[in-house]
Amino acid sequence: MLSHSIHTELDEVKKLVNISPQDTSVASRLTVRENLEFIAGIYGADRKKQREKADEMIQYFHLQEVADRRAKVLSGGWQRKLSIAMALITEPQIIFLDEPTLGLDVLARRELWEVIRRMKEKITIILTTHYMEEAESLSDKVAVIVGGPIKTTGSVGGIKGADRCGQFRGSLCAHCTGRRSTLMKGLVFAKRTIKEILREPLSYIFCLGFPLLMLLLMSVLNESLPKEAGMSLFALENLAPGTVYFGLTFIMIFSAIQIAGDRSTSLMVRLHASPMRAVDFIEGYTIPLFILGMLQMCITYAAAVILGIILKTPLKPAAVAGSMLRILPSVLLFASLGLLIGSIFNEKAAPGLCSVLVTVTGMLGGIWMPVDTLGGKILAVSKALPFYYGVKAARTMDAKALIITIIASVFAVLASVFVLRKVWKKSC
Repeated sequence: MLSHSIHTELDEVKKLVNISPQDTSVASRLTVRENLEFIAGIYGADRKKQREKADEMIQYFHLQEVADRRAKVLSGGWQRKLSIAMALITEPQIIFLDEPTLGLDVLARRELWEVIRRMKEKITIILTTHYMEEAESLSDKVAVIVGGPIKTTGSVGGIKGADRCGQFRGSLCAHCTGRRSTLMKGLVFAKRTIKEILREPLSYIFCLGFPLLMLLLMSVLNESLPKEAGMSLFALENLAPGTVYFGLTFIMIFSAIQIAGDRSTSLMVRLHASPMRAVDFIEGYTIPLFILGMLQMCITYAAAVILGIILKTPLKPAAVAGSMLRILPSVLLFASLGLLIGSIFNEKAAPGLCSVLVTVTGMLGGIWMPVDTLGGKILAVSKALPFYYGVKAARTMDAKALIITIIASVFAVLASVFVLRKVWKKSC
């Protein structure tokens, strides 16, 4: 037995058990090897141990030919093997397999049966299945569950006899008789989140490609305008901070997509069954998003500096450094807004809502049009939004705008943390 109470020592119990959910529970953009190393890291393995454990599982489950393929391109059978390997890599005393062969063809099912038989020699397996033949082939003891409660337990032969009489209709819970881990760090989850975002091609197109294109086009447009037009908005010293700020809005989109997508998969079930805590979960999203936002800001500003040299309108280093410091709160603002939206809405609704905010930021934030000169209701609406002050703080040394931006960012961070904790607790 585990010798721990699930009521008073849940964290300790989590270290000793693992689960392979019925649905896909792998990180789709990570390779087979990376998925295995990710789970080993969550349970406290260092980098060397992660590689060793991953190699061991790859050998044990005969995954050599797909070890470096991304999980999303694997067949159902390979994904199922990977899912079980991710559960076994933590060396649990008890492993739960939820319908492990559901949807597999006959050959894949038989191969997985052989894997489970080998596992029985080392650990205790609790397996749920609707297939009597599967329970008969793999289990030592069977329980019949109907509508939630256990109706009967016993040998396979005895259960089959009762079932022929029509006494039981429901799922079978097979007990296949038959082992540890440490603590996880938020950085392990953060590393996985970074990989998932960076392996999405649209991340580069929108977070870098589009802002850089706008920077170039607007700069060329400004150069072609007569001086009498007085369009200072597109002068490089104003355009660069505005473009950097606009680029951060796409961080919001991809953070929302990432967490909404994670919520929709059984990967969350696997994470909840691990020793991860709410704080690890939150760090795993916020740290990489902040890093990516900083990286995006640096690249866009670097492009603006080079463009300034080419156009003979060089940016002042002190002005660039000051603007980057004043933009930092906005990195947190958009990352937090994305996490907040992705935690509330599903993966279909979240991107749409974020896209609306991107448009609002571009128009009413004063990035592409001089809102201050328009006045009236448009200006009133703009000043009611944090984006107006964020853009203003990025461009000028306006203390009021910076303070409002910081307050809005802190509020967004606190709100996203609150909701993320709710999501975590509810899922648990």
